[in-house]
Amino acid sequence: MLTSDLNKDTKDKLYSIKNNIDKAIKVSQIIIKSNFDYKHTKQRINLPIYIREYIEDLNISRPNLNFTIDGVFDKYYLINPIEIDIILDNLVSNSIKAKASRIVIAFEKLNDKIQINYFDDGLGMSEKLVHNANSIFELGVRDSSERGSGIGLFDVKKRINNLKGDIIFLGNNLKLKGAAFQITL
Repeated sequence: MLTSDLNKDTKDKLYSIKNNIDKAIKVSQIIIKSNFDYKHTKQRINLPIYIREYIEDLNISRPNLNFTIDGVFDKYYLINPIEIDIILDNLVSNSIKAKASRIVIAFEKLNDKIQINYFDDGLGMSEKLVHNANSIFELGVRDSSERGSGIGLFDVKKRINNLKGDIIFLGNNLKLKGAAFQITL
């Protein structure tokens, strides 16, 4: 059964289940990795440094991917790091499904915000989705022959919106030959 065949209530329930599973996995990873106090989910973190360190850890578990981090600077946020982990995991997962071997994350200062540009060298988005870029953030929309639920980018968009930010699809073949996204927080 394809995700597009499911009704909205079923899709919402699937998303809720996935959301809770993702959070549980991330909490357990953080607890194991540090002396994380689960009672205080928001922490003051230097977001570019945190993302760089998270990607360095991902690089160990994903030896077939080459990560590059550019433009790291200090920018502190009061934020739940689990949300950032899940956002990055979803983006990286989509890059892997698109057969990417290289990912570039570039930071830029944007007044009192931060802009995070994410590029991969995968297959990119299909022409159908390139011309309707906002649809890739809808629940159940997929652009891969790989297994998946169509929840990933919907989840990314929802989490970033909850952080008072935004994500847009920039296009294909920008810095690398695959898909490019811009996150503003």
